[in-house]
Amino acid sequence: SFVLLFPSETAQQAKNAAASILFVSNVYFYLGTDYFDSASRFNALLHTWSISVEEQYSLFFPPILALAYRRFRAALKPLVAVVLVTSLALAQGRVTDDASAAFYLVQYRAWELMIGAALALGMVPAIRHRGVSEMVAGVGVAAIVGSTLLLDRDSVFPGLAAAPACIGA
Repeated sequence: SFVLLFPSETAQQAKNAAASILFVSNVYFYLGTDYFDSASRFNALLHTWSISVEEQYSLFFPPILALAYRRFRAALKPLVAVVLVTSLALAQGRVTDDASAAFYLVQYRAWELMIGAALALGMVPAIRHRGVSEMVAGVGVAAIVGSTLLLDRDSVFPGLAAAPACIGA
């Protein structure tokens, strides 16, 4: 940035980098950037919002999961289900009021990560038959490809619109 950008733009990139290093770029960008604004295309570190969401989730969820596993083992799967459904409902409710919040903030994206937790905890039965497994994999790929083809700038996203790609993955 020192070579290619103006000093004010370089200073902004330094702030973006600091937010990224501290794993809070999602909050930083939410407070000061509209992801869907055309000017955001020039933010070289805008993609780090997703890494911050993953880090925040990874810092807070495993200790909660470990505590729940130790103290409330029987409630573990229902807890994951409640968090997944609650986060998805919050995301869907928020996406129409403040799409940037639903896009950037971990509480609205946690449901996507909770799908993996549900799988890891065996909440979705394992598929033992190879043909069925391959068919389900094909449906998953179709859901991902369909999302890339059907979603556009006018889509109400993330919320429920992100569900096919997340479940497909």
